[in-house]
Amino acid sequence: MNRSLHWLSPGNPDQRTGGYLYNARIIAELRELGWQIKVHALPGPWPMPDRCSLPQIANILCAIPRKTTIIADGLLWTGLEEQRNPVVTNHRVAVLVHSLLDQENRETKGNWREMETKALAEAHAWITTSPATARILHDRLGRHTVPAAVVYPGTDPAKKAHGSDGTQLLCVATVTPRKAIRQLIAALVALANRNWKLDIVGSTDRDSCYVSKVKADIDSAGLENRIHLRGELAGPVLEAAYQQADFLVHTARFEGFGMGIAEAIARGLPVISTNAGVLELIPRSAYELVGSDDTNALTEAIRKLLDHRVKQRRMKAAAATVQLPTWKDAAAGFESALETLL
Repeated sequence: MNRSLHWLSPGNPDQRTGGYLYNARIIAELRELGWQIKVHALPGPWPMPDRCSLPQIANILCAIPRKTTIIADGLLWTGLEEQRNPVVTNHRVAVLVHSLLDQENRETKGNWREMETKALAEAHAWITTSPATARILHDRLGRHTVPAAVVYPGTDPAKKAHGSDGTQLLCVATVTPRKAIRQLIAALVALANRNWKLDIVGSTDRDSCYVSKVKADIDSAGLENRIHLRGELAGPVLEAAYQQADFLVHTARFEGFGMGIAEAIARGLPVISTNAGVLELIPRSAYELVGSDDTNALTEAIRKLLDHRVKQRRMKAAAATVQLPTWKDAAAGFESALETLL
């Protein structure tokens, strides 16, 4: 197989969300393995571009040499619409599905599920980051399914978190409706009589209306000194947030994988989470599973870890034993998937 790729990114590839970080790390590792990869940043907004972006998108796609291999991020593949046909006619295309558009866009109108299913059926193959997402896609595509593979994200070796006094909570997620940050705040309001603090690490630039509601929730509950929106963090500052945490809380309504959860487990942190693909790699003793949108269950799970430090320590010990895939493992799996699928 020709070891060259053209990678279609929905906008700036340097954005710090799970999908963009996955792309960047896989690209870097594949280059170490000798792959030649050109990244094309397609102007958005995504998942559906505006009219002003379409001519530039068309020019970028037309300039890609024919009969080359393309990796298209799933966030943009559906929105290419009439551009998809010439792309799959002139190239071999694998779509990298990080999440599902109908789950990412619950608050907006449009039959995202139908549109995404149709778009994936037109590709030559697709790759996703967890068996859980793969099962959903196989079910949706049915007889229209195309060759597919699962390639887990990797994690870097990390020092085990030293924690604080058992009361420091961490949530690593963009402040958007899918991540259900308001539900987390509501759960903590019910625990206002207990000692705890929460850092929320993630972009506050993706949904200004939702962020305003989150801030209003915090202020109206009088929790502005206990809940801190830290914004996007990276490097030593992000590492410090993990190191100071006693456990991670993740409340997303849908999570294809959950790289923040993986990073927490890599540091030996207990986790309270709604369902996420990464949990298939983690022993049940290291995390508490709560139902999506079940605020009472979330409150109770947090209360148990705050009140029972022995349970917190046991979960921490279980998390410390987990061996997650490395980024070299992920790149090797991605390379194998490309060779098999395309």
